[in-house]
Amino acid sequence: NMVCIRSVIAYGQISNGGSTQADAEQAFIQPLLPDDEYIYIHIPQEIIDGHPDLQAAVMGVKCPVFRLRRPLHGWSRSGNIWENHLAQHLKSIKFGTDSWKAFDTWPQTFWKIGSQGKPAILTVYVDDFVMAGPGHADEWDSIKSVIKTTKPDKVGCVLGVHHSFTKMGKTRTLTKIDMTDYVKSSVEMYQSTKG
Repeated sequence: NMVCIRSVIAYGQISNGGSTQADAEQAFIQPLLPDDEYIYIHIPQEIIDGHPDLQAAVMGVKCPVFRLRRPLHGWSRSGNIWENHLAQHLKSIKFGTDSWKAFDTWPQTFWKIGSQGKPAILTVYVDDFVMAGPGHADEWDSIKSVIKTTKPDKVGCVLGVHHSFTKMGKTRTLTKIDMTDYVKSSVEMYQSTKG
């Protein structure tokens, strides 16, 4: 996925369209579970005690269970449900006759002809969105109308990798990729597990 993310960022630089990023807010619980999916959960009493609405709902009930309506983070199917939800909602966005299309060989990566008549490319790793290309920033409002995301910003740190861009004349931009923090945390993790 880092190769894909870097390729999308590079496309943004080559096309002079730049790149931006955003995060999906609570990605795994945005979709509802299918209506024919019946999963029941038990909520511990200490959580119920902290919520008056829950207390009122379960008054007089021993060991209450609740129907789970949204996938929980950590459940093995949550990732697939989120990915399908994302793809379905992106493909539902229309600009004229064009909509987002999935790349066959890059998971969670989509493209469409954008507002400037050139391709905008979006790649998503779990809840991290990176989009690039001429006029790509115009696409965020339509995405935000179907998927809850943070406010898009210029690409900076994606999955622990820092990206910086320096203009060098009219047509060239120096792109610096810095993984120092990532490497330091990897070394720290390794050192903490040594026996």
